[in-house]
Amino acid sequence: MAQILPLRGRHRRHSPPKLPARLARKVLQHFLCSRALALRAANLIKVRAILQQRVGRAIAADGCLNDADIHGADRKFIDRPNGLLEAHYEDPEFSCSTLADNIALSQRQFQRKLKALTNRTPLDFLRDFRLCTAAQQLSDDAPAGNAAYSTGFSSPSCFSRCFRARYGQTPSEYQQGIHSRPAEVEA
Repeated sequence: MAQILPLRGRHRRHSPPKLPARLARKVLQHFLCSRALALRAANLIKVRAILQQRVGRAIAADGCLNDADIHGADRKFIDRPNGLLEAHYEDPEFSCSTLADNIALSQRQFQRKLKALTNRTPLDFLRDFRLCTAAQQLSDDAPAGNAAYSTGFSSPSCFSRCFRARYGQTPSEYQQGIHSRPAEVEA
């Protein structure tokens, strides 16, 4: 006759179970890794927020980006679109997609990176660069129409609308304000 072996043997009662201990170790490791990952993510978010504040301070009131508080890889990244914009800002056909292509990033990846770094979209970045250049030309007594066309705007009315939205005054009011400031200081 065949012998029937009991499922619960004396052997198991006296030795500690191995599977639950391994499982507990894995759960604990997973929890610790998840916690460490969450802490790293939170720290990365804090660092990015601080960097956005620094870049925000580096963007002067007139919308132009100056060199303060941007270092390392972020400085290199900002210098790439700035260099391209300096070379092509007068071209009305130069767009955000062209800018992303020349930097060798997809449009979406360029948007993510620029937004994370400057808190501005590529379109805002391009428009602000052109408006900053136009403001410099207007302060050098260039006519508003010439400043519009030479900075890549397709029409003076579009330029005037964007300029007013950015600076709170029309290009001609801006020029008059530039010329009236030295007289007010002397008086």
